[in-house]
Amino acid sequence: MKKDEIIFFSVLTLQGLAFNFAHPVTPTLIKILNLPSATFGIAFASMATSSFIFSNLWGYISNCKEKKMIFCIGCIGYALSQLLFLNSKSLLDISFARLVGGIFISAINVSSLSYILVLSKAEHKRRNISLFTSITAITAAFGYLFGGVIGNNHISYAFYLQAFSLVVCGVLFLVYGKNVTVEDKLDMKEIRD
Repeated sequence: MKKDEIIFFSVLTLQGLAFNFAHPVTPTLIKILNLPSATFGIAFASMATSSFIFSNLWGYISNCKEKKMIFCIGCIGYALSQLLFLNSKSLLDISFARLVGGIFISAINVSSLSYILVLSKAEHKRRNISLFTSITAITAAFGYLFGGVIGNNHISYAFYLQAFSLVVCGVLFLVYGKNVTVEDKLDMKEIRD
């Protein structure tokens, strides 16, 4: 595995963990605010909707700009949206925070996949996509675990750690990631093969 791939997958691992730090404490936050039980579903639907809507835009931007810059913007933006989420006082606040979060999650996901496809040699594309998927699944489980343990002391700790970790991921990748721009065109025949 090349140095650039090792750096990317290391940052991806930390980012995957951080993505999930706040999930175990979210029901507690909703309960503390005395919001209806449907809040969790509404919050998720808000995030999923904006992620769906903005994925295409981030894909377009990712083809025009450095993918590591898009990843960094996504990480920092999502970190800020989680701090908005933590400081929410109503269903409207939570929905807005999750809408903003979905915008930046799509930036992270789209730029990550695009980066892998452009960075990987043809013979390593399948391996790297499989590794991406495996890391995402494993870090989701451990992120829930760590977030639950950390948030058990105080729910805000899970959110603060998540925000801090995401900013660190964005900056690390911006500094140490390989520059991959529109000049590094995707060969769709290579991807299919």
